[in-house]
Amino acid sequence: MSKRRRANPNNKFVMLERWFWRCPAWQALPHPARSLYIELEMLYDGQNNGSIEMGVRKAMRLLRSSVNFTRKMFTELEEKGFIKPNQRGSFSWKSRHETTWILTRYQLKDKRATSEYTRWRPAEKQNPVSLGDTDGIPGRYR
Repeated sequence: MSKRRRANPNNKFVMLERWFWRCPAWQALPHPARSLYIELEMLYDGQNNGSIEMGVRKAMRLLRSSVNFTRKMFTELEEKGFIKPNQRGSFSWKSRHETTWILTRYQLKDKRATSEYTRWRPAEKQNPVSLGDTDGIPGRYR
């Protein structure tokens, strides 16, 4: 009989392939947004995409940051195409309700994964001052 160990189903990990963390959208994310994405991935069990619950207050405790900063990290993930809201949470509901998220990396029920982050490209930086636009003083620009 083999002494091979069986994987414990309670041990959870997130696998990010090399192509994923080298894509421009991932490289452009600030580190707290990357941490938030990994926390969202930890909630994904292979079948619950679209019903991953994570509110700003819960994320705020996980990231140990302020409410506004945490909202900004959710916005970063949305703008770069890593997540989409399925149903926004609200205080107007009679029961507690957090926002449910869709991870675009995985399929949603019978729909294929959209992987919107692969199409994200950084905006071109435009230099407002050209090097030849001086007013006669060396090192000074208009």
